[in-house]
Formats: sequence, structure tokens, C-alpha cells
Amino acid sequence: MKRALLIILGFLFGICGSLECALSKQTETLIDDLNQAALLEFYLMKKGDNPLASPYSIQSSFLMAYMGAKGKTAKQIAQVLSMTLPQNQLGTAFAELTDYLLAPTSQHGYKLKIGNGMWIDDNLSVLSTYKEIVAKDFNGDVQQIDFGAPTTAAETINAWVSEETGGNIKHLLSPQDISPSTVLLLTNGLFLQGPWNSPFSSKLTESKPFLTSNKVSINVPTMQQIGTFPYYEDDNSQILALPLISEDTQPNLALIIFLPKETLLTDIFDFYYAQQQQSSAAFLDFTNKFENARVDIHLPKFAFSKRFFLKNFFLSIGMDDAFSPSADFSGITGAKNIYISDAFHESYVKIDEGGIFAAAASGVQFNLKSTLPDQAPKPFNANHPFFYCIADLKTKLLLFMGVVNDPSISYKEENP
Repeated sequence: MKRALLIILGFLFGICGSLECALSKQTETLIDDLNQAALLEFYLMKKGDNPLASPYSIQSSFLMAYMGAKGKTAKQIAQVLSMTLPQNQLGTAFAELTDYLLAPTSQHGYKLKIGNGMWIDDNLSVLSTYKEIVAKDFNGDVQQIDFGAPTTAAETINAWVSEETGGNIKHLLSPQDISPSTVLLLTNGLFLQGPWNSPFSSKLTESKPFLTSNKVSINVPTMQQIGTFPYYEDDNSQILALPLISEDTQPNLALIIFLPKETLLTDIFDFYYAQQQQSSAAFLDFTNKFENARVDIHLPKFAFSKRFFLKNFFLSIGMDDAFSPSADFSGITGAKNIYISDAFHESYVKIDEGGIFAAAASGVQFNLKSTLPDQAPKPFNANHPFFYCIADLKTKLLLFMGVVNDPSISYKEENP
């Protein structure tokens, strides 16, 4: 009898407030593949009030499963995750990417933590070669657990997720999510926290109107500042990057805001996705067009949390073999005796003036065009729905994506 594999993912992005990388060709291909899948996944997911997800977190756990998949199961996972990199090159590339993202830092830069976990039932035998892949290539914890005691198992796994997300995602898994056939569970936790390179002053935050996607005007706390930022504008949009403080050893992470000039668009991300012909390279090409411009920013504070049940979503886009008893994960156990029973993803984002860490005086260096220092600041008034992402400005890796339709709504559970 086949037994079940659970995939659980958690992402926390708390942002309140130059690295010259030389990555291998394989890792650059992996980044392109991850971004391509990220855009498709976010486009196809049920949108809800304020769409929110970390495709990178979702992909990390599914790629761990992919490394143990064979035959049709592996082919379907690769297609859904847009993987063009051969399976036998993926582990090394993923390890290199993780090392790059987790570059050493002191107290001055942002903090990024990525954790992958593999939880094995006491009665399941897992190949030592697969355990080594999880530990070495995915920097993962491999632990034995008794799924026959679902309450204790859920508490143990939730404690791990809480630790990996800085205590902000505490109840990702319930005992009811563990069935009698559950024998193996893959988890991912991603935590980012750091101060803005140019923080907002809380003294300037005031209540201002925001026109929601439902065409209702509400008043929300809105941050304000005038400063110099990476900026791009065309006939349809204003695009602004708000970098985090980083050190020379770190990637250059930034919150990037896509503000459409049309205030009454009903599907913000759909607009940008269609505009760029569903190409991750075209979608992120704007980063090559950023100019160093003075900008007058008005940006609402917001805090969102969302939990997704992902099984039906992945079934709908062609990953059906992995969720069926016919699945071939013999690269994990040496036999065709397990399949994925379900997958969960929870994410959290908070944007405010400064963050937990005090803002430092140092700045991030960008290879940007300059504007005249006496030029009047460009108005950037995010008083209507907008799309945002967090990305590394060096590699263009997308870690996080979301849409603000209504800053006053804080939590939503979805079944995409």
C-alpha cells in the first residue's frame, strides 16, 4: 500500500524599513527556471483580496521531492516547475544559489534565513543517498518522527517552522493534516527581516485615501519621504525599488513596486504578466532600465498573512502523477511506495517605516544612470492597487510576490 508524503511551506517577509556574484551557468539557468515558474504560479493562483506568496519557498520543497522522483512523475514536476536544468545538475546549482543567498553578514545588514526540512516516519526507510541530497544540496534537516502520534508530530514540526520564520508562522500544520498514511513530510521556511536603506520617518506617516480594487475609498496609514531611489517610468507604470541595507558580502535585495497609472485595473498582476508575454526575462528587464532619481514617495503601510492549500492547484496545472498512488518516488525510498498527499504554503509580509533594526547610515551602491541633483522629485503616490515583489537586483531572483488591493485587510486563507 502506498503511503503519503506531505509538503509544507512557510515564508515570512518582514521588511520595516554590492555583491559581485560569479554564479555558474547552471545556477543562472536555475534562477531563470525558478522565475519563470514563479510568474506562472502567481498568475494562475486564485487571487483573493491581497494575493501573496513566496514562489521560491513553494519551489524549494517541490524541488526536494523532484530530486527523488523518477519517470513520468519527474517529468511532470519538471514541466510544472519550468525546469530546463537537468535533474542531475539541479542539486549542485541549488546549493550554490543557497550559499549565495545566505552570504555571511554582521548586525548591519538584513537577515535572511532559509530552512528545508525532511521529516521521516519511524517506520519508513529512506535511501542514504537521498538524505545526503537533502542535507548537502538543500541545506536541509533530516529528522525521524512518529506520524502515528499526529498531535506531537504537528507540534514538533510547527516548532521547527516557527524557528525558521522568526516565530511569525507558528501553526502551519494541524494534527488533522496528518493522515494515518503520512510517512514523509518536506518543509521549507524562509525568513527575511531588515531595515530600509533609506527609512521612512514615522512622524511623516498620516492617514490618506486609498482607492481599493472594489472602487471604495478608505483611509490608511501612509508613509512618506523624498529621496533618491532606483526608478523607471513608461506610459503605463511607475516602478520603484526600495533597497534594504546590505553589506558587500550580501545580495542586493529590494522591494520593487509596480504602480499602474490606470487606477481602476481589476487584475494588477495579470496586466503586467500579459504585457511581458509571460517571459521572466522580459518581466524583469526593467531592472536594467532603472535610473537613480529623486522620488516623492507616498506608500501605505500593510501587513498580510495568507495560507494556501496547494494540492488542487498543482493537480489543475498538470502535476497529477505525484499526487496519485502511481507516483514514482523510488529515488527517495528505493521503491514506488509513497506519493504526495497534500501541500501547504503560508506567507506573511509586513511593511512599515523602519523595522526592528535601527537604520544605518551606509548605502547600497548601484550601477545606475544619474539624474540632475536639482531636478524636482517625481511623484510616486501608491494610493490605488499595485503589484510588488522582493528580488535580488544582482541575479534578479524573485523571492516573494504580492498585490495590494486593500491595505486594511490582514489575513486570508485560500484554496487556489
